[in-house]
Amino acid sequence: MTTIGSSTGVDPTSPPPAAQPPPTAALTAAGSRWAELIELPSQRGQILHVGSSGEHSGHAIDDFAMCAARYAFKHVLRALEPDPNQPFAKTTSLTATTRGSLGHQGLGLHYRRMMARQKGEDPEAFAEPFDGVVRMAHGKGPLYTEELDLVLDTLEFYFRAHRGETLQILGVEQVYPMAAWLQGRPHTRSVDLVATDASGLIYFLDHKFTGRLPQTYVDSLTMDGQMLDYELLGSAIYGERWGGAWVNGIRWPDPGGRFPRLKPELLRARVDPAPWAVQHRPADLVWRYAQRDALRGAVDPWQWPCTPSWGACEAGSGCPAKALCRFGPQGSPQFNTTRG
Repeated sequence: MTTIGSSTGVDPTSPPPAAQPPPTAALTAAGSRWAELIELPSQRGQILHVGSSGEHSGHAIDDFAMCAARYAFKHVLRALEPDPNQPFAKTTSLTATTRGSLGHQGLGLHYRRMMARQKGEDPEAFAEPFDGVVRMAHGKGPLYTEELDLVLDTLEFYFRAHRGETLQILGVEQVYPMAAWLQGRPHTRSVDLVATDASGLIYFLDHKFTGRLPQTYVDSLTMDGQMLDYELLGSAIYGERWGGAWVNGIRWPDPGGRFPRLKPELLRARVDPAPWAVQHRPADLVWRYAQRDALRGAVDPWQWPCTPSWGACEAGSGCPAKALCRFGPQGSPQFNTTRG
């Protein structure tokens, strides 16, 4: 399999590997080898804003394309935010979100520090990855801190596996405007990692923290809106230097699963392009935004149409709005349904 950024030598920006047993999710914070860091993380350097969640972000309009009700609950009513005043019933979707957010913070800081060193800047302006992950978790609350052991173990495994990789970092959490393609609409797409290597090609890498990571998972992203936007942007901006949209996949360990995995699994692979879909992507986005705007202000967000189907409601980690679609504003006490 073709790959990019092969590891040779030692990258001084990577956290030093600790002489510890293989990653395991069995430890709690009280008995964790990370306990000291979790209790008192360093406050040096800034952490990153990971992802793009504004109403004109690519992720938001992808939510609308999947299901209008999901968009309304998440981006208009903001009903999917945990209510700090109520006991919270965890869901698979929520667990995926918390773990993924922390994982993105760790990789973002790792590559931002690498980028700073490559440019002759001070990497200490940014938090050390493990510290930054812990600080983010503390800021988010117990739903995040209880995932720290698994996330930190997984990041350590990743840093070891990619120690000394040869990528040159061009951007981290880079936001690209797409208004030029969309009749002036301020649509943006955030890219986790923009990088090049000895070939001179430029790649967009998307960090995917997931519970499943076969090659078929990568193949399933060919028609994903995010990857279509990456191909549209990359080919237009970089021309012959465009090296494609890539998945930087990290599969969580699962020691207690039906088929236990004691260690994470890693896969870095290009997503096959979809040229016909990319050609029609701008018109599709303009149409989606027109549909959304027709609903806003005209229809109560609780009445926006849902798309009841396995793909919209159950695929992946499941839709975080499913309980609200099933029971309405009074039927899901684990969500704060009073905002908006």
